[in-house]
Amino acid sequence: MSVEDENKAIVRRYIDLFTRHDLPTEEVIAPLASGFVYHRPGMPDVIGLMDMRQVVEIYRSAITDMHGGIEDLVAEGDKVACRWSGDATHKGELLGVSATSRAIMLTGIAIYRIADGKIQEEWDYTDLFGLMQQLGVGSL
Repeated sequence: MSVEDENKAIVRRYIDLFTRHDLPTEEVIAPLASGFVYHRPGMPDVIGLMDMRQVVEIYRSAITDMHGGIEDLVAEGDKVACRWSGDATHKGELLGVSATSRAIMLTGIAIYRIADGKIQEEWDYTDLFGLMQQLGVGSL
């Protein structure tokens, strides 16, 4: 198995864990390195497992019953690019929006850097504008 195939398998495992609500957060973040850095446009970086644990718990409590997954997965060297989508229900506060119980569809692209069998960094480009429109917050 090539390095790229191994890295893609790590990302697949992480995404599968992230969308399962029956697992403890510790199991979800297990593929992440201790110095993991989570980059999001317009927001401060999340650094380390303690802070990432909080991010995961916020998303998991706000967006329930996520179904979907990987649309495309491309790897080169230590990087893996993933285009993903999923359907869920908005059940808790997220980005300042109280629970709406609306069905939502999320889409995004994430780029992961992997070293030593762990995800070291993630650059997340979730379609937040589309999400806010679905929650009734924004319009064109």
